[in-house]
Amino acid sequence: DNGAPVANATVTIVHTPSGTRSVTRSGADGVFDARGLRVGGPYTITASAPGFEAETISGVNLAQADTLRLNIDMI
Repeated sequence: DNGAPVANATVTIVHTPSGTRSVTRSGADGVFDARGLRVGGPYTITASAPGFEAETISGVNLAQADTLRLNIDMI
């Protein structure tokens, strides 16, 4: 609500074509890291935490050796 980072949010990353799933958590700074994902996509990414509505972003594509910055606003 105040723009503060959400610590310990569960982030689920699903490679849509294969159903492969990766789960990670955000740190105290609200940042999450997922490695070893397939190049391409699309991916569906869902963030959830107690006291917040789950937020989902679909159609995310990944490039090889690239870092994707993804802002997820939770309310």
